[in-house]
Amino acid sequence: MGNLVYLAAAVLAVAVISLVLLVRERRPVTVEDEVDRFSRGLQALSPQRSRAGGPDRRA
Repeated sequence: MGNLVYLAAAVLAVAVISLVLLVRERRPVTVEDEVDRFSRGLQALSPQRSRAGGPDRRA
């Protein structure tokens, strides 16, 4: 029974530490962050942009 309590305490400690690290390292999410992320995704998928990061092909 003592081994089971020790195991449960260790699992609980890992869960609490993981939760604290997750909350602490989480990026804040605002509407502007989401719009920027969406815009970057559209730019990455745009056929008009050069893959090498060069100037836009539209003249």
